[in-house]
Amino acid sequence: MADPNRSQGGDLFTTLMFPKRKEPELQEEFKTDETTSNIDYIQLMENVDTLLSLYEKTKPSLQKFNPLFAHLLSQVKGK
Repeated sequence: MADPNRSQGGDLFTTLMFPKRKEPELQEEFKTDETTSNIDYIQLMENVDTLLSLYEKTKPSLQKFNPLFAHLLSQVKGK
């Protein structure tokens, strides 16, 4: 009766230490080109501009809360 632990002429040690390598799967390289071609760069730049202007408006408020956040973080780290 054949030993199920042996595979194609190899012993158990060889099978465990040196398993068969899987064949690499072929990946389509053109998928990235398709996704980047559908980007509306004008809309993207408008969104970035909106985010930056909102950040500039809220920056003074965030600086006022900075000591409060630092105090809370120091208490959390101290526990």
